[in-house]
Amino acid sequence: MTPEERMKRLKDFDRWTVTSVPPREGAVRARRLPAFVIPTIAGVASVALAAIVIVGAVNLREYRALHPAGTATPTSSAPSPTATEPVITPTGVDAPAQPFGGSCDSLATLSELTDATGVPISVPESEADADGLISTTVNATWMFAKRQAGALSCSWSSSDQNLQYRISVTVFPAIALASRADETCGEVISNDGYSGENDCVVSRLSNGTQLLGSVHSPSLAESKDLSTDLIALFDSATDDAEPVAAATPDSSVWALGNDCAADQPATVDGVEWTFSQAEIGYGGGPDEVFQELVGSTTKDTLYCVADLPDRRADDADTPVIQYAVYGGGAWVFDEYTRNGASALDVPGFDHAAVVGADDEGAQGFLLLVRGKNLLSVSLFDTDPAPTFAVSEAFADALDEQ
Repeated sequence: MTPEERMKRLKDFDRWTVTSVPPREGAVRARRLPAFVIPTIAGVASVALAAIVIVGAVNLREYRALHPAGTATPTSSAPSPTATEPVITPTGVDAPAQPFGGSCDSLATLSELTDATGVPISVPESEADADGLISTTVNATWMFAKRQAGALSCSWSSSDQNLQYRISVTVFPAIALASRADETCGEVISNDGYSGENDCVVSRLSNGTQLLGSVHSPSLAESKDLSTDLIALFDSATDDAEPVAAATPDSSVWALGNDCAADQPATVDGVEWTFSQAEIGYGGGPDEVFQELVGSTTKDTLYCVADLPDRRADDADTPVIQYAVYGGGAWVFDEYTRNGASALDVPGFDHAAVVGADDEGAQGFLLLVRGKNLLSVSLFDTDPAPTFAVSEAFADALDEQ
């Protein structure tokens, strides 16, 4: 592989993994509001921890064990040996609690939104299928950061071809974010400074729960009306729900805005490795809420690489190991492996599995759990073993931060 090819891999964001979080079913509560209540779009930027690229539904996979290697000979009284492969066991780490019990229906039902807009409203297909899925876009770091903070994201749209009505929200435990001014119809500003036509940004704090969202409709006047209705709907929902306290991480949880252990190189098998921020080169700047959640203004803050400091630029055979770091995200391991995975025993980790790889050369990911934390390692080769010792050293360095 040439150096140019290697750098192209490093900048290919489809080679980085992030998790999307399953929406949870919940009972629809009785409403006190008029039937015209509306939803919201999470104006908190994409990295969709859901409006992002998500992959299809998850199937549970039975644990497998190999059959006995053979039967004992008639002359031997010893039992025949039995070979077993590692099985995937749950981490025992729960995902953070979400407002409204993780139920978007407890915030707004489809019938309420249909009444509010006057047109059929549904959940976008990508959201409807998201019941415990894997996403492979860099922007999905936002999904994990939100979900780890206990946020609930909901999106709805009209069923017409042009999606004239688009409503989405992200609802946070209030303690997860700095206080924000209430806003009924703020201006949407994109990265190029263009104000989104007919769009309203909505912000609301109610009963210990913070809503951030946006609404789009065929006219600005209608968007303003929908935003007002959305706030009424949110206030009613929070009146009927206990606020959720954001989880307080203990000292064993890696920081989301970690510095990739840059000051702690590691010597592995006589070779010194350095750990540094990944430069994956996707477009756009980090969202302010994402920055706040991870405590960093670095857009690639959840992505790290292990490299050799004296690697020659023309040495295409020297490995560069790519990591996604999920502080407190051991629960994500269970979501990934529900989709089918191959368990491994990896020194220095409590759980390990490979997902996504196949016999036809599809890239996989090595998932490594230590305590409450998760590392996801991009695999460019079929054998993950060469990454084991370096990954253990990297996890040791993260523990010491």
